[in-house]
Amino acid sequence: MAEAVQVGDGGKMQKAPRRFFVVVLIVVMVLAAAAGGAVRWLISRNKVDNTPGSSARLPAQIEDVQNLRLSGDAADAAKKIDQSLADPSASPETKYMLYIQKGNIAADAKNWQVAIDAYVQAEAIKKTYEVTNLLADSYKAMGDKAKAIEYYKKLIVLIPQSPISDDLKATYEQQVRDLGGQP
Repeated sequence: MAEAVQVGDGGKMQKAPRRFFVVVLIVVMVLAAAAGGAVRWLISRNKVDNTPGSSARLPAQIEDVQNLRLSGDAADAAKKIDQSLADPSASPETKYMLYIQKGNIAADAKNWQVAIDAYVQAEAIKKTYEVTNLLADSYKAMGDKAKAIEYYKKLIVLIPQSPISDDLKATYEQQVRDLGGQP
């Protein structure tokens, strides 16, 4: 009689690679979900709720200026900013945002000194990560290394807590080194 011969290992070897593949797939899915959550969190932090009655809605002057700027009408946007800044009833927060917009219009035109002047006025109202970042980048673009280093160092301290805080810190420290400074 012929003896029965078992070929292979009864399927045990095929289960191990399949199990490994499933584990790797699960790990990849968990990492993708975490990355997606981090991105959604970052987006939601910077998102303005424009629903009617929302307290986070931008002031009308700022919306008007942004729309003019985005449509390429920088001259009218600048006029609107100057008119709004002259309004004695404008709140400090509105003035802060107007100065940021004024600086952005100048930066778009690569008029760095005007941009810096506007950002400095915004900074006088409120020292924030946003305006410090704009000042650091503007001083760098203008070629004022000492001021750029000064503002990048200030920026490191102001980095908001987030999943990318360490990466931002490393980026700004590298900016300081690239400009010849010590973080």
